[in-house]
Amino acid sequence: MKAIAACLLIVAAGQGKVLYRSPDSSLVVSNFTSNGGVFLEDGNIGFDAVGTPLKIESLDRGFTISAAHIKGVLVPQREPTTKASYIKEMTGEGGMIAHFDSQVAHDYQVSRAIQDGGLVPAAMLGHDTADIRSERFTFAGDPVQGTLTLPGKFTFITTGLKNDTLPDGTSVTKVSRQSSTMTGTSGLVTLWLGAGIDRRVKTATVEGPITFVLDQVETDAKSITPVITNLKGWADRAEIDMEKGQTITLLGNVKLQGERGLYLGTSEGDKAVITLDKELKPSSIRITGEPTKSTLREKKGGGGSK
Repeated sequence: MKAIAACLLIVAAGQGKVLYRSPDSSLVVSNFTSNGGVFLEDGNIGFDAVGTPLKIESLDRGFTISAAHIKGVLVPQREPTTKASYIKEMTGEGGMIAHFDSQVAHDYQVSRAIQDGGLVPAAMLGHDTADIRSERFTFAGDPVQGTLTLPGKFTFITTGLKNDTLPDGTSVTKVSRQSSTMTGTSGLVTLWLGAGIDRRVKTATVEGPITFVLDQVETDAKSITPVITNLKGWADRAEIDMEKGQTITLLGNVKLQGERGLYLGTSEGDKAVITLDKELKPSSIRITGEPTKSTLREKKGGGGSK
């Protein structure tokens, strides 16, 4: 009976190009053109599907992953009131894009609150996105976190917008916009997947050679001109930690180049630790090595350097 039910589910769903939709619509597997899925003995759903591309959307987490071919296992939501569905494991190939968007997660929470008659979440003060692009990937996860393994070349892109009041408590709005791009030859990324989290990347290890670019613009109504930071980096390896210290550590044949804003000049060494503030702007840079060559200067608030 299980096998028959599974076949009926997949055939009917295939007509609408939706392989699976959870009762609360938080998890949707769609846009498939061939193959399908089947109920497993443990009650989970196994799928092996091809799409243009196949899309897996976790709307409550603001997470979408797409690729031409994805094979995996999802844990379905049994009833609308039970724990949300999630992807347990998957492998894929063919133009993979993992996209995270805090606005998507917020919009889903607002929609659910209105539908259920609950408390509607407050408006967002910021908007964060992240894209991870690669040809092949594997993923393993649970409702709280997941691990994305990238065996080949990939690109990691983030953007962020933050609106905040000034420290003196005035109603003047401070706006911070930042973007960063990192490329590597392989990598391992751990992700926060719980509800209510804006930034999804927990930690990452990137094998190189790598390149890294960070651009940040900060403005407020009291400023005559915006504060602009442009920083580039090259290294053999990188470690990203957003769980404990909000740091980017570059290792091996490190070169940093500050082109505009708070950091100007170049540095070369064996290791560089870039510490980020809450808006993900570099708050300090420490470079070490034997020997270390540096002309990098950090500008003071008044425009001087130290």
